Amino acid sequence: VLGFSMGGVVALRYAAERGGLDCLVVVSVPCRWEEARAPGARFLRFLFLTAPGRGLLKSRFGVRMDPDADLPPSPADLVGAWGPSP
Repeated sequence: VLGFSMGGVVALRYAAERGGLDCLVVVSVPCRWEEARAPGARFLRFLFLTAPGRGLLKSRFGVRMDPDADLPPSPADLVGAWGPSP
């Protein structure tokens, strides 16, 4: 599986949680959510982690989030969960 940027995060999380991959390559993946500086990543943090952002999700897109929801594990934390694979 090959993933770039946020697609790399998805691929890494899939590999860590589900396994079954022969090989994984991720390119330009943020190491920690708090350090991601790309405009899209900053906007997603705003939407998911702030009250105004969650209000925007609800009013604009009809998405309601659990007020206690937090960020998923950072990509750096997922690497060790994948195991000794190439």
